[in-house]
Amino acid sequence: MFMAMAATLSVSVLVTASTFVPSLFGLKTMVVTSGSMQPYLDPGDVALVRKAHADEVVLGDAISFYRPDGHGLVTHRVIDIKVIDGVLYFQTQGDNNFAPDVNLAPANALFGIVDGRLPKIGFLLQRVTSDKLIRLLTLSIPVMVIAIQELRSLSKSAKEAAAKKALEASDKTDLRDERSLI
Repeated sequence: MFMAMAATLSVSVLVTASTFVPSLFGLKTMVVTSGSMQPYLDPGDVALVRKAHADEVVLGDAISFYRPDGHGLVTHRVIDIKVIDGVLYFQTQGDNNFAPDVNLAPANALFGIVDGRLPKIGFLLQRVTSDKLIRLLTLSIPVMVIAIQELRSLSKSAKEAAAKKALEASDKTDLRDERSLI
C-alpha cells in the first residue's frame, strides 16, 4: 500500500512539475507524438513552447503552428521565411523528414517557439491527464497523505498537551503530599 501511495505521489509531483512549473515561465507543454523532429524532439517528450509573435521567429527555430485543416498543432523547424502578396509565411520541415512540408505555415497560424523539452515523460503525462480515474487518484492521494500527516500532528500535539497536564497535576499532588509531611 505504501509503495502504491509513493508511486502515485511521485506521479502527482511529476505531473505538477511538468505542467504547472513551466506555466510560471509562460511556457505551454505539448506532448510529442511523432518522430518527425528526431533527434531534437523524440516521441514521448514534452515540448516547452513559448507564445511568440511572428516577427520573433528566425531561421532554424522549431515552431508550433496550427495545421492548415485546423485539427491540431504541428511542431517543425523553420527552413525559410517568405512574404507572398504581403503575407508572411514560414516554410517548415521536420528534422527527420526528407522534404519540406507541402503547405507553408502562415504567420497567423503560429502558436509559439519551442524553448526546450522534458524528455520521455509525455506519454505518462498524456495518460494521467486523459484518464479520469488516474487523474482523481493523482489529485486525491496527495491530499489524503497531507490530511493524514495533519491528523497525526494534531494527535501528537493533543497527546503532548495531555501528558503535560498530567505532569503538572502530578507535581501539584507531590507538593500537597510534601506539605502534609511538614
